Amino acid sequence: MDVERTISFILEQQAGWEARWAKADERWAKAEERIAKNERQIEGILKLLKMGARQFVLNEQRWKQHDERMARLDHQLADMTEKLADMTGKIDILIDSQIRTDQRLGFLENKGNGGKHDPRKS
Repeated sequence: MDVERTISFILEQQAGWEARWAKADERWAKAEERIAKNERQIEGILKLLKMGARQFVLNEQRWKQHDERMARLDHQLADMTEKLADMTGKIDILIDSQIRTDQRLGFLENKGNGGKHDPRKS
């Protein structure tokens, strides 16, 4: 009878182990599913990171171009300001010259009138 009990015990143990293995296999399958899901999520995150990195590089290039354009515009504005100041000075000289010419012509007109000022010509 001891042999029968031993066989019975061994069979019970084997059944217990098989049940545990079945549960372990079930847990393992669920873990593999979670791992596969995590891997897909990680791949998606990596794609987003790569897109973000590319966009960052493009933005850096655009900012560099923008800064270069702004520097050129600043230079052009400085040149135009300098030319405007030069032109303003020349216009001032021209105005002064015109005033002197008008004064001389007025003097000559008055001289031809016997020194009298003709208000109609002013």
